[in-house]
Amino acid sequence: VPEAARRNRSRGARPPVDSGGGRHAAPDL
Repeated sequence: VPEAARRNRSRGARPPVDSGGGRHAAPDL
């Protein structure tokens, strides 16, 4: 899991679609 995703999960927020190109926008992944 990318660092950004871990930080977003800790915050309870989903990673922005822009940062992942849509593929990394999954709430748990």
